[in-house]
Amino acid sequence: TSLFLTVISVSLFAQDCGLRYQTEIFSSVNITTVDYGSAVNMAGTTQTLQMDIYEPVGDSITDRPVVIFCFGGSFVGGSKDSPELVAFATSLAKKGYVCASIDYRLASSLLDLLEEEKMVKVVFGAVQDGKAAIRYFRQDAANGNALGIDSNQIFIGGTSAGGILGINLAYVDDLAKLPSTWQTWANEIGGLEGFSGNPGYC
Repeated sequence: TSLFLTVISVSLFAQDCGLRYQTEIFSSVNITTVDYGSAVNMAGTTQTLQMDIYEPVGDSITDRPVVIFCFGGSFVGGSKDSPELVAFATSLAKKGYVCASIDYRLASSLLDLLEEEKMVKVVFGAVQDGKAAIRYFRQDAANGNALGIDSNQIFIGGTSAGGILGINLAYVDDLAKLPSTWQTWANEIGGLEGFSGNPGYC
């Protein structure tokens, strides 16, 4: 996590933003819960996907970077209310970022993770949900930019399983690079992009 936040800090320091993005310059944060999509989960039911969006109160900048956080819990448990993610998102929002803490689909039980096919589908389903969250912000930016973001400055990461979600989202860019059985299983649930919501955006 420290490395993740340091990389963000260093990369944005070059923008010559003064104390912004480095220091908590806002005293309070507004948190809004939104539905960013929906998808069929491992139990076979349609799950509404929600995220909490954190914005600094009183900020007038309209090209803010976005940091999306994903909770940990071994792809079996956890939620967007995970205390460490609430703390990270609140602190970064006070520094001028727009942050989000997302829910994503989980395994029905720990036993799902003992079966390779179900494990692969759980992880790819979570990655699809992360992509839908990114598309939510890109869609907003393309349609009035109510959230005041720079859609070219979107970062994603998290703790434990959430970190695995972020790494796979960033680096698995071609199913053909994966074992053939994994390709089949991923395609059965919608491939890399999935059907979690906000289609038509990168």
